[in-house]
Amino acid sequence: MEATDLRVLLFEAVEDGFLIAFAGGAGVFSPAVHVVVGLDPWQRRWIAEERIWWISQDAISRLARRIPALAEALEQWHQRSPSISEDVSSFYASIRPRAQRRVYIPRDIESAYRVLHLPPGASAEDVTQARRALARQYHPDAGGGHAMMVSINLAADSILRWLHQTV
Repeated sequence: MEATDLRVLLFEAVEDGFLIAFAGGAGVFSPAVHVVVGLDPWQRRWIAEERIWWISQDAISRLARRIPALAEALEQWHQRSPSISEDVSSFYASIRPRAQRRVYIPRDIESAYRVLHLPPGASAEDVTQARRALARQYHPDAGGGHAMMVSINLAADSILRWLHQTV
């Protein structure tokens, strides 16, 4: 496969850089990734959950000189209409509430959410409320078992620790 088989699936300007997603055959990715990884670490970031690269504003033109498909996408972006009202409205239209953003949740955390009967991604407050409600129901003093209380506490602690690390 030739380097011209590399396509840019996503080219989106964000506050301090660009989000870029590539597509193409396996033989095409290696040279492109080599070029991206050649940037300084503060100029690039791989976002695995989204399978996209964030490239800083000061590095995008250098990267575009090395990757022709990216140069075309950058040129199209520069040629867009400079209407401020459209830019402002598209900016506000592109803002998604944090709850609607796709977040990667590890499998062990998903199973912990299931133990607490919560949807994956529920807030820390929801986790605490679910823990208390299940504790009232399954506490050994209320006729429940010790093993169930251990699993409830372990699940809640795991989720809260993960939420604390991701914030």
